[in-house]
Amino acid sequence: MKRCPFTLLVGGVLMLGACENDKAIRATQHDRRQFQVVMEGKLRQIDRGIDQVSGAAAGADSAYVADVESLKRSQRVLRGRLSAIDAASDENWPALKDSLEFYYHHIQTEFGELVMREARAATAHVDSSSTRSGTSQASQTN
Repeated sequence: MKRCPFTLLVGGVLMLGACENDKAIRATQHDRRQFQVVMEGKLRQIDRGIDQVSGAAAGADSAYVADVESLKRSQRVLRGRLSAIDAASDENWPALKDSLEFYYHHIQTEFGELVMREARAATAHVDSSSTRSGTSQASQTN
């Protein structure tokens, strides 16, 4: 008779623990999915930027074109790594998340450097055009 309440208590505690564990698993899965959605959104944003700089790459030197292609390859690699989120164990998830964030920051830096290079080239082009037109105007007044 005395064992019955103890058994019920132990059973209740085990069920409570199982419910808490289930909530933690659902929260982790939600966190992973949210991370994946945010990261995919960031990659789409960089995709739009790459499309813009790719237009400039058409008339650019071969090193610039190669850098744009390298950036596209890096994005494909990151997208492949993002697909590993669902298969990652709970133990591997923090390390995978850190590596994905690190790789994304690398891509973001690479993209920023391309944008800066394009801005410098555009500024140099405008400066050289204004210098030539200033020289033309000066020779026409003489």
